[in-house]
Amino acid sequence: MAAVRKLLVVVSFISWLSVGTAFGSAANAYVTSSGGAVGNCPSGATTFTPAQFNSSANWGSGASQIGPGTTVLICGTFTIPANTSGFTTQGNGTSSSPIIILFDTGAVVQSATPGQLPGGCPTCLGLITVNNSDIVVDGQNTGIIQSTSTAAGQPSGCASNGCLGIDIRDVSNVIIRNLTIQDIYNNNPAGSGSAGFYTGDIFIETGATGIEICNNTLNNAHTGIWSDTTGSNSSPPAATQASCNSNTFSAGTNYFLNTISDHGWSISLNGGSGSPNIYNNALTSWTNWGNQADATYHTDGIITYSDGATKISPYIFNNSFIGDLGTASATGMIFCTYNGTNGGSSCTVFNNVFVGQGACATGQCAAVYIHAGSLGPNYFYNNTFLNFGVADIYAESDTSMDLSVENQIFLGCSECVTWGYSKNDTNYKNLLVWDHDAGYTLNPGGGYNSKTFSQWQSLGFDTNGVYGNPNISSAPPYTPSAGSSAIGLGANLTSSCSGVLTALCTGAPQTFGAGGSCGSGCLSRSSSGAWDAGAYPYTALAPPTKLSAVVN
Repeated sequence: MAAVRKLLVVVSFISWLSVGTAFGSAANAYVTSSGGAVGNCPSGATTFTPAQFNSSANWGSGASQIGPGTTVLICGTFTIPANTSGFTTQGNGTSSSPIIILFDTGAVVQSATPGQLPGGCPTCLGLITVNNSDIVVDGQNTGIIQSTSTAAGQPSGCASNGCLGIDIRDVSNVIIRNLTIQDIYNNNPAGSGSAGFYTGDIFIETGATGIEICNNTLNNAHTGIWSDTTGSNSSPPAATQASCNSNTFSAGTNYFLNTISDHGWSISLNGGSGSPNIYNNALTSWTNWGNQADATYHTDGIITYSDGATKISPYIFNNSFIGDLGTASATGMIFCTYNGTNGGSSCTVFNNVFVGQGACATGQCAAVYIHAGSLGPNYFYNNTFLNFGVADIYAESDTSMDLSVENQIFLGCSECVTWGYSKNDTNYKNLLVWDHDAGYTLNPGGGYNSKTFSQWQSLGFDTNGVYGNPNISSAPPYTPSAGSSAIGLGANLTSSCSGVLTALCTGAPQTFGAGGSCGSGCLSRSSSGAWDAGAYPYTALAPPTKLSAVVN
C-alpha cells in the first residue's frame, strides 16, 4: 500500500509539473467556480471566481493581478447564467508577453443559453468574450465550451436572439486553440428555416486583426467560424503544416487545423478588405441545416463576401470538404460571392480535396460556386474534385467574371465545369487560363451551351488536358494510381510559389482538421518539369528490400 501511495504522489506531481511548465516564468492566476481549490487550481490570493475574473479591479500589473505575462488556469465546470459572458477579459497583454487563458484538464464552460447576439455588436457576448488584445485562449485539447441543451431546436432561447461560444471584439492579436465548442444551437431540420441563424461557435467582430483560430473541434451552430476581419493583411503561414502551439502572433488572419461539422455555414468570411488564410481544415456534415422544407438560408462550406466596395481576397488551401449540403438550398462547398450591393470576393483555391455525398453526388450542389458580380479574379490550382453530380466549378453568368483554372482532377460528374445559363463563345475571353486538367468529363456550358471536350479544346482551353478516368485511389488520400493520366499532366507553377502561394509547391497533407498531419502527404512538387494534376503528387511505391528466398 505504501508503494501505491508513493506512486500516486509521483503521478500528481507530474500532472502539476505539466501545467506549471505551460505557465513558464509568468505570474499565475487561477479561476474556479467558488474561488476554492479545484483540480490543478489551489486556493489562495490569486484564485478568483468568474465574477472576480470579470472585474477590472483584478487586472493590472500587481503581483496578484492579471496582466501581461500572466497565465490564468481555469479549473472545473462553470455553468453560466443565460445570455451572459462567463469570462470577459479586462486588460491587454503585449505581443511578447500575452495573457494566456488555459483550460485545466476537462474544464467545461457551459450555459443553458450561451452568450448572445442581440441583433448587432458590439453588445455581443460569448461564453468567453475577448475584449482586449494580445490574448491566447487554449483548451489544451480537453477544454469544452457548450450549451447544456442538446435536443433538436435547442437552446430555444437562441432560435431568434442568437448565441455565441466565443466573441472576439475589434481587437488585435488573439489566438483561440485546442478547444471543443459544441451544441451552441442544435438545428431542427423540421423547424423554421430562419431559426438559429444568429448562432456561432466563434465570432470575430468587424475590424479585428492578427486572429489565429486553430486545432479546434466545432459542431452545431449556424456558423462555425464567423469572421469579419476588416483591414487584416495577408500573412503567409510559416509552413504548410503549421504549428498551433506558438504564442507568436501573426499580422494576418489564419484559420487552420480545425474540424468543423454540423453547421449551415462552416466558415463565413466577410470584411472590408484583407486576405485571410484558410488551410488544413476538415469541413463536413451539414445534415441538420441542409434539408429543411422551408430553408431561408442556403448551406455552404465556406462563404466569402465583402462588407463594402473593397473586395476580400481569401486563400483557401489544403482543406478537405466532404459531405452533403442537403436538398433545401445548397450552394457550394466554397461560395465566392458579393455583398448584395457592391464589392465582393476574389478567391485563390489550391490543394483542396472535395468529395460530394448524398444530394451533392446527384447534382444538387456545386463544389465551388462563383456568383455573378463577385468581382474576382478567382484562381484554382491543383484541386481534386470527386462525385459532384453536375458541377465541380459552377460559374454563374457574368460577362465580367475572370477565372484561372489549372491542374485540376475532375471525377464523377456529368458536367464538371458548368459555365452558367446563357454564356456564348465570345464570353470565354474572360478565362485567364484553363488548362492541364484530368477528368472523366469536362463539359462547360450546362444546358444552353453544352460542349464536348473537343469543342472545348477548339476554343483554346484544356489543349493540354486529358479526357477520361484519371484513375485515382477510391479512398483517402485520393492520390493518383500508377498509370493515372494526372501524372505529369500539370503545368509547373513554381514561379508562382511565393507568399501564401509558397504552399502550392507542396502537395496536400494526408489528414486534415484537428490533429491532422502531413503523414504520407505534404510532398514537394518539382521545381522543374511537369507537375501532376490534383492535390497530391504521385509517388511510386519503393520496391521491397531485405527479402530472401529459399529454393527447395
